[in-house]
Amino acid sequence: MGRSIVGWIGVAMMVSCFTGLWLWWPTIGKWTRGLRYRRHRNADTNLHHLFGFWIALPLFVLSLTGAWISFPQFFGKITGEASRPRGVPIAPR
Repeated sequence: MGRSIVGWIGVAMMVSCFTGLWLWWPTIGKWTRGLRYRRHRNADTNLHHLFGFWIALPLFVLSLTGAWISFPQFFGKITGEASRPRGVPIAPR
């Protein structure tokens, strides 16, 4: 039960990263405009935009690994890796 909860929370966090980057993306000018501190008038909004962008990648990776561990059959089909039963060690080559 806990494994599926962690997996679905990871999926929700990945969706949150994508939507956050979508909302962060500058609509006018180059994307590097979004990395400037002086994007808005107040400091809170500027800090939110900057920290939100830089935390999105590690948060996405953390969420992906949580979902990958929780749903090995799904990600095994994507990567072409056969899933093995739980508790079976990997044979040395």
